[in-house]
Amino acid sequence: MDEKQLAKGRAAYRMMDEACNQLVTSGNWQRVGSSDIKLFLDMYVQALLLKMAQTTGEISGDMLTYIARVPARDILKIGQAAPQHQVVERVLMHFFSLLRDGDRQIHGAHHKQRQ
Repeated sequence: MDEKQLAKGRAAYRMMDEACNQLVTSGNWQRVGSSDIKLFLDMYVQALLLKMAQTTGEISGDMLTYIARVPARDILKIGQAAPQHQVVERVLMHFFSLLRDGDRQIHGAHHKQRQ
């Protein structure tokens, strides 16, 4: 991936980041729970890019670098992965474990509010 493509990816990410900021500012995100909206954004972007890359065949090291650098943080640790077919399964397992932990936070916060 070249710098121009990376800049386009980061620009798209910034638009989604701004939408997240608006959700938090409006109070609508707090209705869902107290979890970190940016955590979900970073996970979603990386998982989506990884899944899209998987459809093109083998995932190159350049593609993994791109996926790691587009969001604000490499939450799924894609930058540490070697370009192998097992990368997708390992990263998606990590993604779902983070989602599960986030889900526990949301349900825990909701349970506390009800008490």
